[in-house]
Amino acid sequence: MYNRYGVSDGPIWLDDVQCNGTETSLDECSHSDWRVHNCRHTEDVAVSCLAPTEITGVCVFVFIIILSSFIIIIFIIIEIVLEAHKHIHTCKIEKEKKEKTHTK
Repeated sequence: MYNRYGVSDGPIWLDDVQCNGTETSLDECSHSDWRVHNCRHTEDVAVSCLAPTEITGVCVFVFIIILSSFIIIIFIIIEIVLEAHKHIHTCKIEKEKKEKTHTK
């Protein structure tokens, strides 16, 4: 058996661990009592536990926040552009009115 973290020299916490893959915690697997064992460090294994739904949920949540921020920024830019266009249009109308009054 291959242990990607190498052989340890610390305490042996669990022995006779049996998991079926549906556990949400290593403690839910059947095993001997904590720190009760009859093994050596040559039998060490490594375990990496992830909670895919929690990680995916967090990623989706962060993505939604970022996306919402971009949408708000886009709306602010659109509002600024529309306001500038309105101002330019108003100035143009006022200029035309002044030109008409000067030509009379």
